[in-house]
Amino acid sequence: MPYRFTQKQPIEVDVKRLIREQINKALHQLTEELSNDPKEAVHDARKRFKKGRSVLRLVRKTIDESVYQRENDCLRQTGRLLAPVRDAQARLETLDDLMATYAIAIDLNLFTELRAAMDAYQHQMVAQVLDKDDLVASVLPQLKEMRHRLAEWSVQAEGWAAIAPGFKRIYRQGRERFATAYQKQDVESFHSWRKRVKDLMYDLRMLKRLWPGLIDALEDEVHTLSGYLGGDHDLSVLQDFLQHHRLDGVVDDALLKVINPLIDHRQGTLRQQAFSLGQRVYAEKPKRFIKRMEAYWDVWEGRHPD
Repeated sequence: MPYRFTQKQPIEVDVKRLIREQINKALHQLTEELSNDPKEAVHDARKRFKKGRSVLRLVRKTIDESVYQRENDCLRQTGRLLAPVRDAQARLETLDDLMATYAIAIDLNLFTELRAAMDAYQHQMVAQVLDKDDLVASVLPQLKEMRHRLAEWSVQAEGWAAIAPGFKRIYRQGRERFATAYQKQDVESFHSWRKRVKDLMYDLRMLKRLWPGLIDALEDEVHTLSGYLGGDHDLSVLQDFLQHHRLDGVVDDALLKVINPLIDHRQGTLRQQAFSLGQRVYAEKPKRFIKRMEAYWDVWEGRHPD
């Protein structure tokens, strides 16, 4: 089924279905698809972990905190075990995007050797992670145990009341972190904001049936915002990687003098775009935003909003 809430089941059934489906899809990627395309399989599995964690955050206020911590930690730690594969792939993609963006302004031959070295490093990371004590096989039982534990806990509210506190918290934190990011202008603050933007994007996706046209449009804008912030973070990760990994002498001070200004300029552009869009996404105060969404929920369930 789609990553959506339905009207056919109690909220607890929907919540557990959403989490179960993400676990099942991650298991499929790490078993059936891993040998076909390990990089894509790991990337997709990690997305499933993030979507599962977004469901947990949405109901965090209406499930036992110990349950939230246990299941969130399970998905987070599992994702971290596989992170080196995706990180190496993301760095290479970021370099390619940077080269494409500034192709007219720079001599791309300057980056030929660097790209080849980073591609080799990526393949090395894939081999290390997938061969390290049968790492993927060790992940599978953890996911299956979490799936089994779904029957052991409950959502302690019904309908909108089950998700409203978590939804409000996610929106409020995103709004606060938006302000903090532009006050501090540091890597961690922008990355922290991005996490809540992605949660909001997934929440809207789950709630799309409340008003498909309107929420679909809003989700698209939040997805774009997440893309700006993701690009910004990937550039920071690339810059840090090149600062600390010389790749057998391929990366030297001369190369850094060329690439660092490009990264800084691109990040400046992305942060300007994120600011403009962020103002619109977070224009409403949390209480008003949640009240509006609650009215859509009431209409969706066939009730007249107050």
